[in-house]
Amino acid sequence: MSSILQRSVLATFLLMSVSGCGGSSPQSPALPENVRTIFHVENVHFVDLKSFALDHLDQDPDLTAEELEVLYTDLIDQVIDYQLHQRTILEQLLQEHHIVVLYYEGLTLDPQEQNNYFEAVEMYWQLREQQLGKASGNSERDVMRSFPELALTVGNPGVLLKTGLLRSVEPTEDANLLAADNPMITGKFQVDHVAREARESFMIQQILKSNDQAMILVCGRGHEFQDNVPDGVKIVRIPVPYLSETISDSP
Repeated sequence: MSSILQRSVLATFLLMSVSGCGGSSPQSPALPENVRTIFHVENVHFVDLKSFALDHLDQDPDLTAEELEVLYTDLIDQVIDYQLHQRTILEQLLQEHHIVVLYYEGLTLDPQEQNNYFEAVEMYWQLREQQLGKASGNSERDVMRSFPELALTVGNPGVLLKTGLLRSVEPTEDANLLAADNPMITGKFQVDHVAREARESFMIQQILKSNDQAMILVCGRGHEFQDNVPDGVKIVRIPVPYLSETISDSP
């Protein structure tokens, strides 16, 4: 990978990692006895070409439109591979710990937003079935390349809901706290740590309303929840190994 591309991929993941975490083995760890456990499975997010271009032109104004297009296409392919790897990890966690509910970063308590998300799930699933049903031999990766924004918005929670491995995908967010924690709110990537902490505390409180002993939160790499959980609750961070060296410096 060229130095320009390495810098490009890293910068974009910095932009996308509006939340996230870091260090356990991707193998499903045993649950600690008498301790409620939240598995934080790292996630990366979709970024549109316009935001990608603005971020990269700010760093390197000499990049041409053609170069930006190549870098962006490469990034989308890498994020898709990351998502497919994440799906395998989630399937293993769900099955080994008998979990049927998953908590998803970005999904708010607002009923209309939840309805919009589940409509997107249905739309993506229909498109997926159409693409995979064609005689052209399309793969899951091909489907995601065809509809990257929709695929990455729905994410693995939506896919696993449709496959029947999940019973429900639950919201974690307060809409106002989520909006306040937008790191691009000033036009430059900058995390407001007070807003971030308030949002993270709300997310944990929301998850812990369940009576489950083990829970899964799919959330970006830039979040750290260790100081948000009460006594008797353990955060186990599950990194997705794909591209981990490239984006290991993500906040």
